Amino acid sequence: MKIFDSHAHYDSEMYENDLYEVIDNCYKENVDKICLISASVEDSILEKNLSKELNEKYKSKINFYYTLGVHPDDIVLSDSNSEFTGAARDSFDKLVSIVNDSLENDKNNFVAIGEIGLDYYRKEKTESLLYNQKEWFRQQLYLAKSKNLPVVIHSRDACEDTYEMLKSSLDGNKGILHCYSYTVESVKNFLKMDLYIGIGGVVTFKNGQKLKEVVDYLPLDRIVVETDCPYLSPTPFRGERNDSSKIKYVLSEISKIKNIDIEELSEIVYNNACKVYNIK
Repeated sequence: MKIFDSHAHYDSEMYENDLYEVIDNCYKENVDKICLISASVEDSILEKNLSKELNEKYKSKINFYYTLGVHPDDIVLSDSNSEFTGAARDSFDKLVSIVNDSLENDKNNFVAIGEIGLDYYRKEKTESLLYNQKEWFRQQLYLAKSKNLPVVIHSRDACEDTYEMLKSSLDGNKGILHCYSYTVESVKNFLKMDLYIGIGGVVTFKNGQKLKEVVDYLPLDRIVVETDCPYLSPTPFRGERNDSSKIKYVLSEISKIKNIDIEELSEIVYNNACKVYNIK
């Protein structure tokens, strides 16, 4: 069985004392590929460097890939609520520079723009919040399309706005709707686009019934599995630090819901992740 963790954050300080030990254990648990996901301009540089470091150390035992992008919680605000200017434009231009450098010098490991999107969780929907998050999302969607790269999308408490923006700006591009948290009815709309649905530890939770229903509905060829580590550890490790070795619990739960052998499921979702990230 081969496992592809399509969404991980190993640059986190939570791994600073034992990262290699964690990755060694992932290898023992059949993890074959890991995608390191960026959340800010600074994080993009860290993930890029970490991918290089880990690929050199593990020499194809595990293949590491990375994304470049700015999470909605990490955006730099524009000078106004009507123009994408000032510090926001400067920050975005720096991201574009990193993207261009990676495409020129590291195109085999740089696989997507992400994670990008909208996050209204516990936030007041002010004019400034809505403008800045949407404009960063729009700019990064256009960047991905212009570079022929897929996107990794973060959406929390923003289902309708996320859908409307993707409908107008995804422009036929493909991507992953990471850590899906909405309903079956909503996922039907997202599946009309060339989007894959990221399923992680929440599907194992006792209170994860809504996500179990989504998984039951999803076509197998549109599912990818992820950890979002160090967050969202599956049961029986809920509340502990997560890592890619625990993704087998996610696969086990999906296999039960879909009534499919876990080995067969693992191969399908592995190939799905390779397809969306354009990995041969």
